[in-house]
Amino acid sequence: MKARIKYIWVALIILAIGLAIGQMAFLFASSMAKKPVERTGPLHLPREKATRSSVAVTVTVVNVGNNDAPPPIPNKFSLSQNYPNPFNANTMIRYDVAITGPVRLTIFNLLGQRVATLLDQRQLAGTYTISWDASNLPSGLYFCRMEAANFMQTRKMLLVK
Repeated sequence: MKARIKYIWVALIILAIGLAIGQMAFLFASSMAKKPVERTGPLHLPREKATRSSVAVTVTVVNVGNNDAPPPIPNKFSLSQNYPNPFNANTMIRYDVAITGPVRLTIFNLLGQRVATLLDQRQLAGTYTISWDASNLPSGLYFCRMEAANFMQTRKMLLVK
């Protein structure tokens, strides 16, 4: 019994240390994000690890909290699940475009018939959200398919009236 209690205490201490380290890392990153830092020049290593060559280092910390900064460009294509799901008449569909090019968003019913084409145009790389109004369609299961470059993904959507 004492050994079990000892292991529980050790686990709690390790958990507390992990939380403290995570908090310190967050505070450090937050403080660095407020002031961009740039350093260019040779990297000086401690004497015991010194080498004959020098290395040029450039470090730039970007302000994460700056609302004027452009949003990051996604590194892959993706089609997110619609929100809300199930939905009544209107739903939002979010998708990521990794490279500029033609993008197509198509809605199909359970029989595989195309009921709507939400988007069929060239788009810049980025994250987008599109709204779909299905008020003129009957309740049922629908599929949203995204096609871009050599990417294709399909999501299920449930319309409930």
